[in-house]
Amino acid sequence: MVGPDLALCGCPLSGHKATLLLDNTLLDAFRLAPNPFVLLDRDLRLVWMNEAYLDVTGRTRDDLIGQKMMEAFPSDPDSLPHKMLTGSFAKVLETGKRDDLPEIPYAIPNADGTFEDRYWSATHTPLLGPDGAVTHILQQTNDVTERRLLEEAARASEARFQSMAQSMPNHVWTAAADGALDWINDQIVAYSGKPGEELYGGAWASIIHPEDQDMAIKAWMHAIETGTPYEIEFRVRRGDGEYRWFLVRGMPMRAADGRVTRWIGTNTDIHARYEAEAALADLNATLEERVEERSRALQAAQDDLRQAQKMESIGNLAGGISHDFNNILQVITGSLHLLERELGEDFASRDMLDHAKQAVARGKALAGQMLSFSRRQTLDPKVIHLGQQAEQLRPIVRSAIGDGISLDITYPENLWHAHVDATNVENCLLNLAINARDAMNGHGKLAIAFDNVTIDGASPQTPSHLPSGDYVTLSVQDTGCGIAPDVLNKVFEPFFTTKDDGHGTGLGLSMVYGFVKQSNGDISIASQVGEGTTICIYLPRSEEPLTVAASEAAAEAIGGEECVLVVEDDASLREITTETLKRWGYRVIAAADADAAARILSSDEVVDIVFSDVVMPGPMKSTELAELAARRIPPVPLLFTSGYARDMMSENGQIRPEFNLLHKPYEEAELAVRLRQVLDGQSASQTGKPKDDLLAGQTVLVCEDEALIAMDMSATLGDAGCTVQVARNGAMARSLTQEALPDILVCDFNLPDIKGDALASELRENLPDLPVLFVTGDSAIRSKVDLPRAGFLDKPFTKDALLAAISTVLDDG
Repeated sequence: MVGPDLALCGCPLSGHKATLLLDNTLLDAFRLAPNPFVLLDRDLRLVWMNEAYLDVTGRTRDDLIGQKMMEAFPSDPDSLPHKMLTGSFAKVLETGKRDDLPEIPYAIPNADGTFEDRYWSATHTPLLGPDGAVTHILQQTNDVTERRLLEEAARASEARFQSMAQSMPNHVWTAAADGALDWINDQIVAYSGKPGEELYGGAWASIIHPEDQDMAIKAWMHAIETGTPYEIEFRVRRGDGEYRWFLVRGMPMRAADGRVTRWIGTNTDIHARYEAEAALADLNATLEERVEERSRALQAAQDDLRQAQKMESIGNLAGGISHDFNNILQVITGSLHLLERELGEDFASRDMLDHAKQAVARGKALAGQMLSFSRRQTLDPKVIHLGQQAEQLRPIVRSAIGDGISLDITYPENLWHAHVDATNVENCLLNLAINARDAMNGHGKLAIAFDNVTIDGASPQTPSHLPSGDYVTLSVQDTGCGIAPDVLNKVFEPFFTTKDDGHGTGLGLSMVYGFVKQSNGDISIASQVGEGTTICIYLPRSEEPLTVAASEAAAEAIGGEECVLVVEDDASLREITTETLKRWGYRVIAAADADAAARILSSDEVVDIVFSDVVMPGPMKSTELAELAARRIPPVPLLFTSGYARDMMSENGQIRPEFNLLHKPYEEAELAVRLRQVLDGQSASQTGKPKDDLLAGQTVLVCEDEALIAMDMSATLGDAGCTVQVARNGAMARSLTQEALPDILVCDFNLPDIKGDALASELRENLPDLPVLFVTGDSAIRSKVDLPRAGFLDKPFTKDALLAAISTVLDDG
């Protein structure tokens, strides 16, 4: 390309001339373009750049013109950006053709001299001379950082979904908006014996039974065209050639504008049901009664299986959402309490503050219902009188059902007690009452009755799979429209509802079902169209006295001067909690995660109690923090708080008695009482209990992989005057015995790396008379272990039971 020598933008070219056929208008367009442009000669010297390029690089033309690009912007020759740029330039100079770099990482300077990582796309366009040789290269760049971040976020979201889907027992698949299958989980690959690539697109139909293919494909095309859920049953070929029946469901995922963006589906194996139906068809008519009974049992088992699969798949999602939701509610609760303290009792907006507190309470109940949905809520059972509970709830039920429905609540004077979560009982009763109101369209009769029932295995009117024993029943009977037989077996399924859109979520009865099952009870339903519905709940009887509620009024005067280590990753909640505790007189140290708390516990700082969230970010878990606190001398007690702690703090969702847990969101009075209880309990055990002479001065090696159990045992033994060593596994126990010889071994029978009896045998090679106490949740272990001077303690156990068991083993010597 030929033309006059130009001094572009008024800047001399430092001896390197740019011969460009650009008129002033075109030159101005490049100079003022929003995207960065730079012109280089064959030696990759910078000869011209526009204003956007100078803004991005933070340099001036005098700094850049005449310099080679790699000298003006030096980089590691082995780095990816350096190789990408030099490779592209070399390609353009060699071929004389444009080269594009869709994405190249390149940092840009900030005003403070630091660099910010950004991503760019670059286009290198050759400018040719009259002989066709490349004389210059024009580089145009675009900032694609936001696109890159969006793509990374999308990939991360997809990875989380696939991780959850891979953990499910069911077949899980996804499809594009047009219905083309684009992903399957490992369960489908293992079942079909085919890799995903062979089933993607429309090839999935190849493993459907030939007789079912046409039906399955037509139903799928109808779902795609209408955007409605896909639900169908057909046979799918297994890798060995056998066909099995599956219930296949697909749900459309929609964008904000209602447009279907993709499909998510599951395949549930229902072959056992079909086999049962075929077997029933072959039975003799004289066996009709037996067939019906067997059919009911199979159907019940399949219903339980499908229900469990659905609940489990949603459990993790519900738990995560409720945890975050409860954190938010806790910040609101703490702020309201602090505001209430500042304003005093009499102020103009008192009603508004009370409404806000009531809304938090409703939010707390909603979070609990989300966990109830999948039987993963953390229950806090108490011994209660169900009839009295219902009477206390009568005004709320009366308000919920309206004046057009008569309400009758009855129970016998000798109604047994039940050991259940009172809040969930109230939620169940309200859900059932509201469902009855809707079924009666606001007019009719609602009867709520309680009774005592003994099941002996032969009671025809009770659920056949309930264990024999005493139960308290709660029945709710309405005079509404009733439920059709083909709908009756679906009423406990999540999201199933017979109400119009916008008038029901389909979660009410599934929540009731989950809570009752988690409470070791059962639920039955009977209905006839036009005659009403009766739902009966069976809850196990408790022979314990009624639980006496702690006085919340006492919390107003509760405070202290101890040092509280608050561990909470939510900054707002951490600030609210710290301020609240300081107002009560406590000295407070705050930590944003378990790692920061561990550094404090490892220092010389005096800490009297740790108040910690259960679920926190960072490499260190709360269980490890608990273990560290247990190793301090004396051990530091912990009070945990969480909105979702089932995996760590509970068994079957019920709080284990040896753990201190405060549910989020909590009232200020609840925190005051629980904090004082834990502190005083520690103090009482240290100063108020006489130490057993037999245990005082003994060195006890506690080998337990559950950190909270180890912490509890360590505290108990320390209070009894023992020197305590804590090991998580066999290897750590061997190491500790080399430092100091124990007087007794207290050992969980199932350790991560060795069985308890094998570890005891190893340690007795050097300590032949070492007494051993095995702690186990399996009572059958006793008959399998034959070691002298060894005792057994079943989990769960009390502190007194632990001390008594150790004393017994020592006495045996």
